Amino acid sequence: MSPAAVVLLAASAAVAAGPAVQTTIVPTYNAMDADTVKKIVDSQSQAQTTIDLSDPAGPIVKVQLAAGVNYSILLDDCDKGQPNLCKSLEFHALLPAGSLNFSQINSFNQNMRYATAYFGDKGVPELRMDENLRGGVTTEFVAYDVRIFMKVVSDYIQQAK
Repeated sequence: MSPAAVVLLAASAAVAAGPAVQTTIVPTYNAMDADTVKKIVDSQSQAQTTIDLSDPAGPIVKVQLAAGVNYSILLDDCDKGQPNLCKSLEFHALLPAGSLNFSQINSFNQNMRYATAYFGDKGVPELRMDENLRGGVTTEFVAYDVRIFMKVVSDYIQQAK
């Protein structure tokens, strides 16, 4: 092969490879602890958050929004060796008893994409949304779900009025 052909072949290979691409490594989580979840919630709202470690099933992040609305994030599927690292989150909110009837709960579930409303053990309307961390999620993904749940809770309360 002539020297000109080698130069042409090398130039063609460089053009085919394209410009150097910079990559950004985004950390992902297969499990989270309550402190990480609390920081994410705190970054998304003016809510007051506390961590409750009294439940043997796993930590709970309790959230109180400015309007007096409360919800909890239960950390589930916790590692036995490291009980603070949990592989799923359960967003959970309660409404006062009698604030929604069966028809309203049904309508909410037909129109809601992310969460499920139901009547709990004592006839109290409840709202639940689950998040699986297996396979890896970013903090931005969890933050997005926090915003979705706050919106769903707001819509849920509006329907109850």
